[in-house]
Amino acid sequence: MGVVVCAALALPGTVAAVGETPIRETVLPNGLKVLTKELRAAPVVTVWTLYRAGSRNEPHGQTGISHVLEHMLFRSTKEMKTGEIDRLIQLAGGRHNAYTSYDYTAYHVTLPSDRLETALRIESDRMLNCALDPDELKTELGVVLSELQGRLNDPEELLEESTRAAAFVRHPYRNLIIGWKADVQSLTREAVVEYYRTHYQPNNAVLVIVGDIQTQPTLDLVQKYFGGLPSGPTPPPVLPREPARRGERRVVVKGAGSTAYLQAFFDTPAAGHPDHYALVVLDGILTQGKSSRLHKALVETDLAAAVSSDYRLHKDPAWFALYLTARAGISHHHLEDAMMQALERIRAEGVTERELQKAINQVRADMTVEYGSVSGLARAIGKLEMTVGYREFDQVLDRIRQVSADDIRRVARTYFDPDRRTVGWFVPEGGPAGPRTPTGGRGSVHRSSAPPAGVDAAPNPGPSPGGPTVAANGKVVRYVLPNGLTLIAAENRVAKSLAIKGYILAGPVEDPPGNSGLATVTAELVTRGTATHSAEELAERIEFL
Repeated sequence: MGVVVCAALALPGTVAAVGETPIRETVLPNGLKVLTKELRAAPVVTVWTLYRAGSRNEPHGQTGISHVLEHMLFRSTKEMKTGEIDRLIQLAGGRHNAYTSYDYTAYHVTLPSDRLETALRIESDRMLNCALDPDELKTELGVVLSELQGRLNDPEELLEESTRAAAFVRHPYRNLIIGWKADVQSLTREAVVEYYRTHYQPNNAVLVIVGDIQTQPTLDLVQKYFGGLPSGPTPPPVLPREPARRGERRVVVKGAGSTAYLQAFFDTPAAGHPDHYALVVLDGILTQGKSSRLHKALVETDLAAAVSSDYRLHKDPAWFALYLTARAGISHHHLEDAMMQALERIRAEGVTERELQKAINQVRADMTVEYGSVSGLARAIGKLEMTVGYREFDQVLDRIRQVSADDIRRVARTYFDPDRRTVGWFVPEGGPAGPRTPTGGRGSVHRSSAPPAGVDAAPNPGPSPGGPTVAANGKVVRYVLPNGLTLIAAENRVAKSLAIKGYILAGPVEDPPGNSGLATVTAELVTRGTATHSAEELAERIEFL
C-alpha cells in the first residue's frame, strides 16, 4: 500500500505579481466590449464570448430558443462546415463548450496561448455567420427534445419546473431554460434566424480573454477579427415585471417514483442589491457541508436523505431555493415543519460568530478555487458583467469578508418571511421513474460534448526513486519521505489558495476475495470519526478551514 499527498501552493509574492493584474476594458466602435486580464502562470489562454441572450430574453411562445441556438453555433457557418470547429480546436490542443442560463449564453474555448487566433477566428465567424441549416436545425431540435424529456423524467426536475412557474407569475424566470416542450416542438427556422439576428451582434456581446497574453497584441487580433463586424439595433428590453406577491403559494406534483421531494423558493432582489453578499453567506450556513444548519437539522436526524440550495446573481429579482429529499416514511408535513423551524431559529436567534466565520471561509475558498484557473477566472468575470458589472470583481472577496452576524439575521428575517415563499411537494405514486438525463447543474443548460480525444492527456512518468524530483521549470517537487509517503508539491501562481489531496493505493482492485466493497466501505468510514474526533467534530474542523 502506498500513500501520495499532493499540495498546490500559492506563494504570496508570485500571486501579487500575477493574480492582481487589473482587468482592462476596451470597447470597439461596433459596441463589442472586450475584457482582458494577463495571467502568465502557464502558456494557456481562455476566450469567453457571452451574449445577453438567455431565457429571460425569449419572446412569448419561443421558450428554449436560446438553448437551441446555442446548439446551432457548433454547426456550420458560411466559412466552416459542420465539424470544422471541433476539428480546429482539437488540432490546437484545446477544449470548448457552451451553456445557456437565465440571463445570458456563454461560449468558451481554452487552448495554448500561441493558438489564441484560432479561438478568435471561430468566435468572430459564428457571431454573425451561423448558417442555421434547416436539416441541421431539425437534428438539433430532436437532440434538445430528447434532453428535455430526460429532464422531465426526473421527479426533482419536474417539481422544480412547477414550483418555479408558481413562484413567478409573469417574468420569464418562470420558464425552463431548455424550454417548454410545446414551444420547442413548434420552433421554426424563421424564428431561430430572427432571434439570432436580433441578439447575436457585437453590441450585445462581451468578449473575455484571460491567460498568457500581452494585452495590446491581443487587442490587435480582436480588432482584426471583430472590428469589421457591423453592430445592430438594440435588442428589445425584458418588459414583464412581477406583480406584488400577496402571500405564500403552494404546488403539489404527483408522478412515478418512490421518493418524496420538497422544494421552497423565497423571493430575493436583483443583482446589485446590498443584501446579496449576506445571502451568499447565509446559503453557506444553511447547506454547505455536514456541519451546516440544515444538514444537522434534517439529514443527521434522518428526516432528509439530502439537502441542497441554490442562490446566485440574477439580472432581475430572483430566488433563494431549498431542495430536500425525504427519507422513506417521512411525510411532507413533518419534513417541511422541521425545515421551517430551522429557518425560524435563524430569524429569531441569528447565528454564532463561529458559524459565520466558517461560512465566510467556505465561500471565499470556493471562489478562490474558481479563480484558480484561467477558465474559472474568465467565467467569474463574465458572469458579473452579465448581471451587475465586471468592476464588482475586485470587491467580491472583501464584501464576503465584511458580512456580519447582524446582516445574516436581518436578511433571514427579510427574505425567509412566509409570505415570500413558494413551496412545492412531489408526491410519489409508486413505480419506476423514467431514465434521467445528466444536467449541467441548476441555473444553466450545457451542451453535451465530450472533450476532444487526447486533451489534457499526460504521459505516465512511472515511479521514481526517493529524493526530490524538480520539474524543468522548478515549479513541481516530488519527495519520498523515509516512511514511504510520497509528497508532490506544485506552485499555484493564479489564486491565493492551498489545496491538499491524499491518495491511497487501496482501491477496489485490492479487495480480498469474498470481501468485495471493502475499500469503498473503508474510505467512507474514514470520515465517520477517529479515536480522538467524532464525525461531527471532523466535519466542523475541516469545513472551518
